[in-house]
Parts: sequence; C-alpha cells; structure tokens
Amino acid sequence: MGNWVSDYDIHMVRQYMQDAVVMMFDEGWLADWPGELVDASRRHAEMANSLEPQKIIDEFDRTLLAARTVGGNAEAVAKLRVAASSHLAGWTGEAATAFKEQLSKMETFCDNQQADLLNALQALLAAFGVAVEVRRSYHSLCLATIEAAKHEMDEQDGRDTKFAVALLGDLAKGVLNASPLGLLSGGALETLVDVGTHVHEYLAEDGADAVVAAYLRGAKQLEEELRDGLLSIRSCLLDHEQRVLKDHAVLFQTLPSNCDVDSPDFRYESFALAGQDRPTAGGLAPRVAAERDKYVNEKSDRDSPIGRRLDGDKGAI
Repeated sequence: MGNWVSDYDIHMVRQYMQDAVVMMFDEGWLADWPGELVDASRRHAEMANSLEPQKIIDEFDRTLLAARTVGGNAEAVAKLRVAASSHLAGWTGEAATAFKEQLSKMETFCDNQQADLLNALQALLAAFGVAVEVRRSYHSLCLATIEAAKHEMDEQDGRDTKFAVALLGDLAKGVLNASPLGLLSGGALETLVDVGTHVHEYLAEDGADAVVAAYLRGAKQLEEELRDGLLSIRSCLLDHEQRVLKDHAVLFQTLPSNCDVDSPDFRYESFALAGQDRPTAGGLAPRVAAERDKYVNEKSDRDSPIGRRLDGDKGAI
C-alpha cells in the first residue's frame, strides 16, 4: 500500500461524515433532511476514487523500463557505430550508402522513442499526483465536516473544522511543464506524493444548513480542480500525439529497391568495396546479373523445370 488514502478509507470517512450530518439534523429536531448531501456524497466518493494510484505506478514502471531500454542501450549503440565506421566503411554505391544511413536512422529512432516515452512518463506522473491529492483533499473535507457537525451538536469550541483542497490543475501543469529528463533516474513518484499545493477553507459553524452548504461547496471546488487537472494532462498528450504524427519516423521509410534482393531493380553494381573497381562489367557482376534474371524468370514462370518439380513432377529435372 502506498502513501495515499485508500478506496476503503474514502468510503468509510464518507459514511462517517454522512452519519454525523444525519445525527446533527436529528438532534436538532430539524424538519429538513440532508438528502442533497447524502445523495451527492456517494458521487463525490466515487470521484475521489476514480483514479487508482497503484495502477498508475504499475504503468509508470513499465514505461520507465521501456524508456531506459530503448534510449539507454549503450551496447547496442556501440555496435551500430562500430558497424558503420568499421565493417561498412569500405562500402560504396547507392545501396551501401542506404544501408549506412539506415544504421544512423536506427540510433535516431531510439532517441526519439525515448523522448516520446518520457512525455508519457510526465503525463503519468501528473496523473499520479492528481490521483493522490484528490483523495487526500476529499478525506480532509469529510473529516472537517464531521468535526463541524459535532461542534453543532455539543457546541464545543476548539474543533478543527478546516479542510484543504489541492489545486490539482496547477499541480498537473507544474509537472507537465518541467523537464522530463530526471524521470529516468527514478524516485519521481515518491517525491511527488507531498508536492500538492493547497488552499485552506473553513467550514461554517453557525448552523446545520451552513455545515451542509460548506461541504457541498468544498466538494464542488474539488470536482472543478480534478477536471482542470485531467484536462491539462489530456491536452498535453494530444499535443504530443500531433507532433509525433507530423514528424513521421524516417526509420519506417523503405530502403531503395536496388537494395532488395527480391526486387527486379536489385543490381550487384549497387554494392562495391572501396579500393576495388566497381564490377560494372566482366568478372562477377555479369554472372550475378544473369543468375538474378534467371531467378526472376523461374519465379514468375511456374511452367519451368523448377516450377514443375515444385509442383510434384519428379521427372521434371
């Protein structure tokens, strides 16, 4: 269990709060029934529990692992660079150049993927902060309402009837506007638990109706803060989605057809080794070209010795 108010505690404090308010009305021999509070408080409790911190943590950990892997694999990056600088350094020709560019695109793609995942981590971190603080704020509101109801019943001074509502919109915006690079080191979720900015209000103590009105006013404020926080997170994710769709990853672009051995455009001349004559004529190039043409023709014509053999004619060859 993490450092936040649980679903059970939210439902129990709501029930205690409702019971205290009902008792306050009963002892005061009041004709009105606090039905608005009773009905609305159930919805308020569901609102407070609508985001589950543990599920957000689980998704944060999975995304963090992916971000560290895709952008921090030093061994894979080293192998790519060695391949480009050593093994492929002597290659020339259009196809060789395309393969070298593809290696560079792989490294760029991994960096971009990590940046995308860091943006997702920021959104999850903001959602976690909102989830924790909305629970804490509602719990505080219910406790203050209980104390205010007790005060009305026994008219004792000195009860703590103040409650704190977190400014969830400001919290989310603050997280989303910060640099995400520090998220890779971990520990961000634990740090955020105590980061909420609060505004303190005081429950009215001059009558049962005022106690109910103060609760409803505080719950409405909390609903508005939750909506503001979630809209900020949604807007950030949509903006990033548009940037990702606009900047389509170059890695997904296909290689030139002369690099594909299954393409009719494939030519041996597209690959050469520095320091040697490009094999455009004589030597191996004509033989490769002839074999390539034969392969293409045989593949397209099933009525050939190879095709008949593949079709089950054992006497074809």
